[in-house]
Amino acid sequence: AAEVQQAAAAAVAAAAAAAAGASASAAAAAAAAKAEAASAAAAAAASAPPPVVVPQGPPARTLADEAREVAYTATRDRRKQARYTEAEKIVADEDAAAAKKGIVPLTEINELYYWVGGELRPGEEHTVIYNRRWKGGLGDGGQCLIQVGYNGWKSPTKVGMKPLGHDHEARKTILSNNGNNGDWWVGEVDVPRGAHIMDFVFSDGEKYDNAGGKDYHAPVGKGPSPQDKLAACLAELEEKHGKADESTAVRAGRRAERTVMTRAAVAAKAAAAAAADATKMIATYPPDGPVAGVEVEIFYRHDQGTLAGADEIYIQGSWNRWNHPESYGPTRMSPAPVPPGGEGAAPALVARVTVPADAQVMDFVFSDAREQGAGRYDNNAGSDYHLDVSGSLGVRPNLRVVHVAVEMAPIAKV
Repeated sequence: AAEVQQAAAAAVAAAAAAAAGASASAAAAAAAAKAEAASAAAAAAASAPPPVVVPQGPPARTLADEAREVAYTATRDRRKQARYTEAEKIVADEDAAAAKKGIVPLTEINELYYWVGGELRPGEEHTVIYNRRWKGGLGDGGQCLIQVGYNGWKSPTKVGMKPLGHDHEARKTILSNNGNNGDWWVGEVDVPRGAHIMDFVFSDGEKYDNAGGKDYHAPVGKGPSPQDKLAACLAELEEKHGKADESTAVRAGRRAERTVMTRAAVAAKAAAAAAADATKMIATYPPDGPVAGVEVEIFYRHDQGTLAGADEIYIQGSWNRWNHPESYGPTRMSPAPVPPGGEGAAPALVARVTVPADAQVMDFVFSDAREQGAGRYDNNAGSDYHLDVSGSLGVRPNLRVVHVAVEMAPIAKV
């Protein structure tokens, strides 16, 4: 019995020692694995390309606001300058027409008409009296009207006149000018703001007294200076076209704003594409893929795939799901002078291949040996690499599925 007990104790001790040894070995193995992983991570970090730095400028929103303000201001100023030029022409044409007609603006012509009170003031109502019996007048009988406009017959309107009463205040004007004889009629006329000359004729509804075709004219104020006439004309144009000009300037600002935001979006998309290309395993130039009849550049970063560490890389392939009579390669790839993504991007290898005019799909694989079947292959886990070709004259080949396998896990009923 004592011998059995000693043997059992020895077995327990041996088992305990073995377990301790196994734990120590497992711990050592785990520590070694962690050290190896840390070493690999450090090596990868050391060989990784530096990050691509995209130059930063002012935010797109700020640039868009500035562009909107600049476009708005420039358009508004151009419209104002156009109105100024238009006003200059209008005033010059009016002066030329007045000079051609020999027009002399007068507030009165003795025994013909008087603007009572003398000087006309814009924005006020003024009294005008007219003698229809003067030698060139309308004569007796019928109604009497004054048709009046301003600044070259703008806003013409008709004002009814009535016989001048014997006790009317305007009789003093007639008496002071020794013109009491005649058939005098009186009317009230509003002088518009911005007027520098009043244009008018008299009528009985059928015939006119219009100064022999030259019309009558009376100055407003002390007579307009060139600056006054230009300012008045500008004010009229502003009142007529100001809202439309402002709307045009606002639309120009919005167009400039949209243009900046659109360009910013395109630039951001391009920057994102460049950042993606900077680490992308496979890229092409043209960036949108191969074009039929044109040379294409295939870029490859083999350190990211199954060919990592290879001294030489070869590309070989064909077209149209490997059904085209033409093929290419194996062709040794060379370091790309400018890798996809530009400066700061990870290095890449490049090969140039001319695309047939009837190619619809570009098919290829990579290897680290020139001989067929030798060395390692990167064939996209057995699926090969395929790129659509644009601009082809041929018919796109169909992808034929030859085998479908489905695996289902057993289902247990409880």
